Amino acid sequence: MKLGVIHASRAAVDVVAEAYQRAEPTWEITHLLDDGVMRMLQSRDWPRAHARLDALARDLRRTYGVEAILLPCSALP
Repeated sequence: MKLGVIHASRAAVDVVAEAYQRAEPTWEITHLLDDGVMRMLQSRDWPRAHARLDALARDLRRTYGVEAILLPCSALP
């Protein structure tokens, strides 16, 4: 399984990476961090945040061939 993870905060990167490494050690996981998305979410700039998350998801699929994408962000509505 190839999993892509989009992070809007540095705080979750290591936590998520370690959890998946323990739970699914054979998975190939690619993490992308764009902390600018968090600022967009905090300012409720939904159109720009959505567009950026969509672009990151497309990059994960195109560049890394991921089969699934996780958005572990509590700021997402």
